[in-house]
Amino acid sequence: MVIRIIGTGHILSRSVEEVRTAISEEMPDVVAVELDLKRFRALEDVGFNPKSYQRRVSFKDLIVSLVGGGSFPVFLEGVLALIQKELGEKYGIYPGSDMCAAIVSAKNSGSRIALIDRDIEITMNRLMRVPLREIVHLLLSRGDNLELVSRLLNSNIEGILGKENLDIIMDRLKKEIPNTYKVLVDERDRYMAHTLHRIQKENPSAKILAVVGAGHKRGISEYLERIGEGYGTDIQKILEIRPVSSVRILFLVFMVFVTFILIKSGFLLMRKK
Repeated sequence: MVIRIIGTGHILSRSVEEVRTAISEEMPDVVAVELDLKRFRALEDVGFNPKSYQRRVSFKDLIVSLVGGGSFPVFLEGVLALIQKELGEKYGIYPGSDMCAAIVSAKNSGSRIALIDRDIEITMNRLMRVPLREIVHLLLSRGDNLELVSRLLNSNIEGILGKENLDIIMDRLKKEIPNTYKVLVDERDRYMAHTLHRIQKENPSAKILAVVGAGHKRGISEYLERIGEGYGTDIQKILEIRPVSSVRILFLVFMVFVTFILIKSGFLLMRKK
């Protein structure tokens, strides 16, 4: 059976309705979602209510946890969740609503749920090893990348999901921040394609519906096509975790803190307009 992929906007109400409609109408055997087990459990703990989940996220709590010996990858993932929370409040829907809708709809329709994303701690560990020069470049790039983000935030965000706009955005990110793009997008595209291929191979007659962020749809589709043509599916290299030096961690903590404050200030200014 062919795998159908729905590309969603994590903070768009339109995506939630699209997911619900697709599952209720198509009644897939398997609904694959862009989650790993840790994020699935976190949503499960709040009854797959993204609003309740976001209320649990606090920058102060993240700092206290980190100072108390908590994992930096978990801290970094938490900060990214806070940034998504700000976006969600701006656009009136909570991040993760699309995945929660997919899970709840799958349960209601009797579909099997498959978690296809790479472990978040592996992704965060690999993100922490991105060359520092790239991080510095992001801050000293004359505001080009911030300008792109600003345009996206102040435009009709629904239009971002258009294939042409999305391809332009993803190609620019790939060019401007190649290592970050590789970790957050390309490696995960490959991993999710590998997982979907395995599910399909184990269930050849199953109807599979994959719900992933819109930015992953193109890459996953391309990797699935390559796998079908005999492309190797060994993914061990993108699952490697390596120690990160204390100096790098301290630098990243500082940069994350400053970036979060700047972003928070920016959101506050946008709300006042």
